Amino acid sequence: MRISTALTVLLAGLFGAAWVFAQDPPVLRVDVSLVTIDVEVTDSVGRAVNSLTREDFQIYENGALQDIRSFDSVATPYNIILLFDCSPSTEPAWPFLVEGMNRFGQTLRAQDRMAIAQFGGGFKLLRKLFSRTEESIEVAIQPRDLVCGGTDLYGAMDRALEELKTAKGRKGAVILTDGEHNRIPHQKGTEFLLDRPRYVDSVDDKDFQKILRAVAGSGVALYFVAVNTDLNPDEFNAEEIYNKQQLRSRMELLASRSGGRVAYPKKPVEVVKLYEQLAHDLGTSYSLGYVPANMAKDGTFRKIEVRLRDRTLRVKQSREGYSAQ
Repeated sequence: MRISTALTVLLAGLFGAAWVFAQDPPVLRVDVSLVTIDVEVTDSVGRAVNSLTREDFQIYENGALQDIRSFDSVATPYNIILLFDCSPSTEPAWPFLVEGMNRFGQTLRAQDRMAIAQFGGGFKLLRKLFSRTEESIEVAIQPRDLVCGGTDLYGAMDRALEELKTAKGRKGAVILTDGEHNRIPHQKGTEFLLDRPRYVDSVDDKDFQKILRAVAGSGVALYFVAVNTDLNPDEFNAEEIYNKQQLRSRMELLASRSGGRVAYPKKPVEVVKLYEQLAHDLGTSYSLGYVPANMAKDGTFRKIEVRLRDRTLRVKQSREGYSAQ
């Protein structure tokens, strides 16, 4: 499959050095019973080990052994929707997004399927779920489409969850966005300050809490490619830093609630490698789930540790723990 765009974008003045992941692990606030985690397993020389079973794994929470309730092997198919923000704020990343999507599609396994959608104030599905075994197809990204005016991120995410609702196997969404959403409320009184009005905290954002609950119950892992945040701004503007931090924290909460993660490319060109790496990671991971023996929602941080019965193998976890709230 080849993905194309009719828009030529000037590349002068693109921002900074290599992409990074958030340095502090995001906090997961659980309001559903099942806690999920993805793991990759390698041998002593770094080769992927893809033939393990449920019995090969143990999950500990704060040192206490947990009962594994769900298990998906590496071979379990993944259904992925590639969702990208086509509003002007993400424009520097568009040409690299095209190549990144192509690399993603080329790296998927035969059993996996992908869909492509774009959003701004509206949502447009460019291609329904299909596998790489199908006949090659051209998918045209349409950054000047009418749906690209404004930004309804939460509405687009809800539509993406709906597209994946009936899919069989594991589910995920890779979302390129700066986290902006048109209807985030502002703190009272800040409209009259000289600096930019400040967003409310996420706990006071009803629309955000609604999509957070939808994500928690969807079984869809969210992977954000976050551009123009406070960690990787295309230009520095002190008045925007607070709001950019608010947007980043929302993406991190959504990702950790779902078992995904957030990455921050510091240069648009790094989007290409990032999409390729995500496809590789999804194709070599196991998915585990457990219901905590300690169900108290006491706000404490619970450390998750996945161990292997074969201690010569190495495990890489998608997250280190969660906050029980």
